[in-house]
Amino acid sequence: AGLLSRAREPPFPPQQSKLRFVGGPGRISRPSTCDLLPQGGLGGSLLLKHIFAKATISLANTFVKAYKYVMAVKASPFDMARFFQALGDKTRLRLLNLMGDQEICVCYFVEILAQGQPKISRHLAYLRRAGIVEARRDGKWMHYRIVMPPNSGAAQVLRQTLAWLKEDRGMQADRARLSKACCRPAKFSALHGAPLPIPVDCAIASEAR
Repeated sequence: AGLLSRAREPPFPPQQSKLRFVGGPGRISRPSTCDLLPQGGLGGSLLLKHIFAKATISLANTFVKAYKYVMAVKASPFDMARFFQALGDKTRLRLLNLMGDQEICVCYFVEILAQGQPKISRHLAYLRRAGIVEARRDGKWMHYRIVMPPNSGAAQVLRQTLAWLKEDRGMQADRARLSKACCRPAKFSALHGAPLPIPVDCAIASEAR
């Protein structure tokens, strides 16, 4: 009889209820996650090992997906058609002319070009997809700058285009208005509190990529 009673006993001691009375009778707090885990023993150790194993596998899968995405982006061929289409619009050329060798807040584009921000943002997004403009957020301000494309031929075309824009009278007028706005931003309501353009070396920006 003694052997039979011992055989019926569970291999682990039964867990006591984790319900606790808080704030007086009639109010019961719910058990926390730690309370539901087995306290000690072989079962608790195996459960913790299982949890850590699943977390490790999930983290490894995340790194693998991120690595595949980065490699796919690097391996993707340069879109030459999109590059030339980006240079085939006057508004986008004016944006590139204003950026030049500077990093500029989008509010200056809106003020100098006298166009709505949604339209300016669409053209900037097109330039980013073409791989010749990068964006940086600083609080509520969005800054844009030119970066040289990874294709050497496209980089040469972009440099020649920027040099050509500097000789155009209309583009020179845009840059003159930009200089005036930078010197006296208080006269422009849209530029109130806006950061000034920052000089950027395009060659350094290209190497950083």
